[in-house]
Amino acid sequence: MRFLVFRSAVPFAYLAFTLGLLAMFILACWLTVRAFRSRPHRLVSFILPILLLLVVALTVSANLREETALDPNPIVAATDLLGTWRDGPAVLELRSDSSYRCNVPAGKALCGASIENGRWERDGDYVLVLEAPERQRVRLRLIRYAGILHLTDEQDEPDMWSGHLGFHR
Repeated sequence: MRFLVFRSAVPFAYLAFTLGLLAMFILACWLTVRAFRSRPHRLVSFILPILLLLVVALTVSANLREETALDPNPIVAATDLLGTWRDGPAVLELRSDSSYRCNVPAGKALCGASIENGRWERDGDYVLVLEAPERQRVRLRLIRYAGILHLTDEQDEPDMWSGHLGFHR
């Protein structure tokens, strides 16, 4: 049901989305009343309003579930970051001596090159910085989704986030 989840960085997009759902709900109610008033009652005249109400209900429930599943600012101790993180075939290992090793298919992961070693550090509570020799720094954002910690691409504007969850434990 993730395809029903609405995310946007466009100003007033959430207002337009909500008004669209409200319009669908009102249309479905009007069609239902019209179907009840018509004589004789035909089952076919109830199909469209029921489908519209179902779409509205599923969309609202999917968006509410998504909203409660995402914690963009989890409280995490440094020891919770240590260990192996995976993103499909990509593997990121964070060690207690502040070193890391990242092994990924070429151009596929958030940590840069296909095999990379370097140092990691926290920048504030929610950002992890990977720094390899002679490479630019890679910033990863720490989030919790459905109770699972993830390291994802860091964005200055949360609404611009791609939704890719990235590395997980």
